[in-house]
Amino acid sequence: MRQSQNGGKRVLIVGGAGYLGSILSRKLLSNGFKVKVLDVLMYGREPIEEMLAHDAFELVEGDMRNISTLVKAIERVDQVVNLAAIVGDPACTLKPADTIETNFLANRALAEACKYNQINRFVYASTCSVYGMMEGDEKLTEESSLNPVSLYARSKVQAEEGILSLEDENFSPTILRMSTLYGYSPRMRFDLVVNTMTKNAVIDKKIFVHGGGKQWRPLLNVEDAAEAYMRVLQEPLKNVKGQTFNVGSEEQNYQILDIAKAVKESVPNAKLIVEGEEKDLRNYFVSFSKIEKTLEFKAVKQLKDSIFRIKKAIEDNRFSNINDPKYYNVEIG
Repeated sequence: MRQSQNGGKRVLIVGGAGYLGSILSRKLLSNGFKVKVLDVLMYGREPIEEMLAHDAFELVEGDMRNISTLVKAIERVDQVVNLAAIVGDPACTLKPADTIETNFLANRALAEACKYNQINRFVYASTCSVYGMMEGDEKLTEESSLNPVSLYARSKVQAEEGILSLEDENFSPTILRMSTLYGYSPRMRFDLVVNTMTKNAVIDKKIFVHGGGKQWRPLLNVEDAAEAYMRVLQEPLKNVKGQTFNVGSEEQNYQILDIAKAVKESVPNAKLIVEGEEKDLRNYFVSFSKIEKTLEFKAVKQLKDSIFRIKKAIEDNRFSNINDPKYYNVEIG
């Protein structure tokens, strides 16, 4: 059973101004946590601007790869959530050295600093991409073999192993393997599959599916993702210490083509274009029974509702320049 009181616990969110972090920061503040954010603010401070005046919010602007910045960030915190990473295959391919430095080396250094300072609860954001290419048709559980097919996924596997190896009586890491996120956020992204398809459907009246679209992907709304992190922070430590959880919804394991069809239902005048041979080796159908049983976590946000919300935000001109680089973790053509 989850704790009902958060007791003013101070949580450091590394990457707290990002797509997921800006939502998680708000959610924790509204549930009685004190929130400290370490973020390089690569995409500006607008996503967290409204929180800066909150008495329980603190911002440390800087890069986690800088040791002095990292040490300052972990001062006077009880728990750490690490969301910071170079995210996704395209961005990692463009910056391989930065990927290893940020996704593996800096993550390991942060975990070691937390252990040294006896910050016991440490939550690390990994990815279901570590499963890579599914063999057979069985659902992938936390015990399934890892088969990463990209630098991004390999860096996450290395980080998981490094962090879990530090576990002892004073350091209790939890690994969350995230589904592909979608939905509206204060730090909006249009380089995630659902968001990208919706944007292209509304703006260009085209929905592209590359490689046939038969690949499986687990999806999760970003607001549900934030709820999962809060559940881990509220759970008695003995239930999450040293544990790995797939985070998502079994009902939201989708084939890429079916995602495109869901977008077309909301934007019927868009043309669905399926092209090319299978090039993306990633293909994984994931089980989420462990997090449902242990944390009583169940996704509540639905894909179609989220597509409609993004569509309406675009139509209402919520984004002054939808091609602004701040909406993308990788440069667009």
